[in-house]
Amino acid sequence: MNRRDFVAGGLLGATMLGQAIARENNQVAAADTTTQGKIHDFAKVVDLASSLSKESYQSDRLTLSGVFADLDYDHYRGIRFRRDADPLSASNHDFSMDLLPPGQLYQDRVRIYLVDKKQLAKEILFSSEVFDFDSNLFPATSFSLTDEEKNGLGWSGFRLRFPINNDETDDEFVVFQGASYFRAVARDTLYGLSARGLAIKTGDPAGEEFPRFSRFWIYVPATGAHAITVDALLESPSVTGAYRFEIYPGAETLFNVTCQLFPRKTLEKYGIAPLTSMYYFSPTRRYHIDDYRNAVHDSEGLAIHTGREARLWRPLANPEVLQFSAFMDNNPKGFGLIQRARQFNHYQDAEARYEKRPSVWVKPLSAWMQGSVALVEIPTDNEFNDNVITFWQGSTALEQGMTYRFAYQLIWSQRGVRCKNRAQVAASRIGQSVNGKDTYTINIDYRFKHPVSIEALRFSPTASQGEILSTHLLLLDEPATVRASFDYRPVKGELAELQANLVKDGHIVTETWLYRWTN
Repeated sequence: MNRRDFVAGGLLGATMLGQAIARENNQVAAADTTTQGKIHDFAKVVDLASSLSKESYQSDRLTLSGVFADLDYDHYRGIRFRRDADPLSASNHDFSMDLLPPGQLYQDRVRIYLVDKKQLAKEILFSSEVFDFDSNLFPATSFSLTDEEKNGLGWSGFRLRFPINNDETDDEFVVFQGASYFRAVARDTLYGLSARGLAIKTGDPAGEEFPRFSRFWIYVPATGAHAITVDALLESPSVTGAYRFEIYPGAETLFNVTCQLFPRKTLEKYGIAPLTSMYYFSPTRRYHIDDYRNAVHDSEGLAIHTGREARLWRPLANPEVLQFSAFMDNNPKGFGLIQRARQFNHYQDAEARYEKRPSVWVKPLSAWMQGSVALVEIPTDNEFNDNVITFWQGSTALEQGMTYRFAYQLIWSQRGVRCKNRAQVAASRIGQSVNGKDTYTINIDYRFKHPVSIEALRFSPTASQGEILSTHLLLLDEPATVRASFDYRPVKGELAELQANLVKDGHIVTETWLYRWTN
């Protein structure tokens, strides 16, 4: 939609939504009186989370009925929010919002409030009249709902829009929907990996627990604002939490995140600032995958900036069995899932456009103390499910009845944060060596900022199991790119941790490349 056309209908849209809500006020779930029409600030969310943590968890599942019942993927996508019903359209700013329908995977009630410029919170009650239904998928007779059916329905989330690519188009830049998941984009990127509010027992054989954002408070932006603030209440059987997101969309989309957690139970296995992505294959290792494309992934590597200023690069893998890795640290400077290959030829997928998937960098804004950056890699035989998770795991448990505060940034961009004083890994390639069927050649391409002489570099890769047979360095035709190669003979059936970097005059001048050999 052209922004000029949308703004012209903005006031009408606000009126329409208000009329729809008024018509259904007595037919949908009653408004939440704990915050409705009252002064709101983040302290209220903190108090609410603290209070709820002393009570048992109460789920709030929707009762899907009528047109929202038994939706498959195509039918759910056939329900679209009417842009002329945007709740934010009456104000003089460039932000807009879509409310998202219930159904398919999304069956938990999400309460959504607008906080006006006087700090008054007002709940947006659910109305099916703000949606258009694809006439090719939904017969007109399917829209009739009884009062009881309407009472069982609610929102499943929301998305926000802002003109990040040009001044004429309202680009969606973030969507909050499903448990505590949210996704965002930066300029000239497409949706890819997701973030979450909190991870609990990820990879645990007993099963993972998925906290959910049950309520959101969206602050109406000031005139001409370039940022928007969202508060959220997190709930699960094990924990409650209060979250504040200050979001700045643009060339890089920046989230300032503040959260306070109140464990209902002692949490031994938890993840702060979790990121979730998909990795199927790449030239790093593609095993026996028969595919016309060169690579298929939303993210290609985990980057870590440690508290001691080390720069680590761990190429992602699609293992044969689930793998859990932990990179121990003290007060990390940052970590993230990164997509560095940015040319179409890297993927050759004209539909998915993996070269446009964003990278996300987590930058702590408070002391996170001792712990580890965790990486979970789950086997997959397709590209349709996320199979990579990373997060910060503290070395001590979150104790029941205590309060824990975390502050960090999420930076969504194309290439991720650059290393200031280290050459970055541009690519990794692993394949069987011509020197023997039980030997593998591993190539690591390091891209420097300035031309470099390979005679001044030292390359000494290591392996915890197996044998490094030979090494050599080659200056590629690509500007300031050095290929570091070695042959590796693994021990059959044994895991091995591989490590490599380049050293000049006794100092590491590149990221340290890490890889887990699994077969």
